[in-house]
Amino acid sequence: MSVHLMLNYSNIHNEIRVRKGVCLVTKNLLYCVSTRIGTNATEILVLPSQPRVPKSARLAPVTMFHFSKYHGLGNDFLLFDGHGISPEQFTPERVRKVCHRQTGVGADGVLLRTNSDLAVHRMWLWNADGSPAEISGNGLRCFVLFLKDRGYDVSGELTIETGGGVQRAWYRRDNVVETTMPSPDFSNSAGPRSLTLSAHDQTFDVLAVNVGNPHGVIFGPERDIPFAEKYGPNLEKNSAFPEGANIEFVNVMSPDSCRLVVWERGAGITLACGSGSVATACAGCAIGHFRFDTPIAVHQPGGTLHITVAHDFSEIRQRSIAEKVFEGEIDLLRSAP
Repeated sequence: MSVHLMLNYSNIHNEIRVRKGVCLVTKNLLYCVSTRIGTNATEILVLPSQPRVPKSARLAPVTMFHFSKYHGLGNDFLLFDGHGISPEQFTPERVRKVCHRQTGVGADGVLLRTNSDLAVHRMWLWNADGSPAEISGNGLRCFVLFLKDRGYDVSGELTIETGGGVQRAWYRRDNVVETTMPSPDFSNSAGPRSLTLSAHDQTFDVLAVNVGNPHGVIFGPERDIPFAEKYGPNLEKNSAFPEGANIEFVNVMSPDSCRLVVWERGAGITLACGSGSVATACAGCAIGHFRFDTPIAVHQPGGTLHITVAHDFSEIRQRSIAEKVFEGEIDLLRSAP
């Protein structure tokens, strides 16, 4: 068995006394004498009291940043507070690396808090593939809980600037958060635009809805995750959606409930999608599947989100929980260019 003695030495003295022995350090040879520690030392590791640091390491900038991981119904995000870090530093490669579930922290996306000229806070969002995104309903609820945990005032109505406009938010209690979401843009006054799109061996009737980000909503029988994994990628990148789209597969259960599986643009399958739930509720209300002005329970693999659509689409609200998972530090700037 190899036994290592870890000894500190001084640049001035060659002789170092240890608790039960004396180690003599010479220029070319190390002798360990009078060792009576109870076993034989076969190797000596000498540690300077003031280790010499390579010049390159001394010049390297400090790049460690605090982050917190949260999830909303299983849709998870890494959150950063923008002290000492800017949105420009979240390059696609860095975002992809930290979101990777095997070689990084793992998440569906990244959120950054900064100050705002239009609201109290600004929420920046990137998908797991590194692409920027306008808004996330689950991300918005995680963002509010993050603000609370970081000591920001969440006692009243909050205003949060997003890529989908300024939204209002309320922390209720027990991690329940309620927020507004962008009103739908149907591109015409008659309701959502109806598209007929093909993917692999099937043709789908798709309702195009924009709720701050683009969506394609498909009503039909209940679909599972493997089904969405098969058809979602092709539909997401269909030329009908120049910027790509989130694809919703919806099974209506009643005028105030449905089941939903979502293939998210830039993230793939997620356990829940807040903006997808909003798009589903708005499209369903527009064509008579759901009731206006009453909470619609959108059941997803990660849990249930409640969406309320005003009769004139002037206000959309989402309500559900968010949860903190853990926090830590990450060497973000040196992880990738």
